[in-house]
Amino acid sequence: MSGHTPGPWRTSWSYAGCWLVYCSNDPSASSHTHFSPEREADARLIAAAPMLLEALRKCAAQLEIISGMVHDERMALIEARAAIAAATGETK
Repeated sequence: MSGHTPGPWRTSWSYAGCWLVYCSNDPSASSHTHFSPEREADARLIAAAPMLLEALRKCAAQLEIISGMVHDERMALIEARAAIAAATGETK
């Protein structure tokens, strides 16, 4: 899988009456997706995805350096790695 389009992604209400998710400060840029008015939460989640992925990578990196992890910490690290792999198209 090729890399995702880097952020920042933004959302705005379009003149066409739908949510617009775009990858630039210019909503008329070519990288954009439209969502129906009822799908505002989906639009915001997609717009936040690059930031969420980076935050999860940082959290996973911090968990990896903890020695003597308890079960919950190990499980959190396993889940973080799985989510990162799913988001990036990696197989683990």
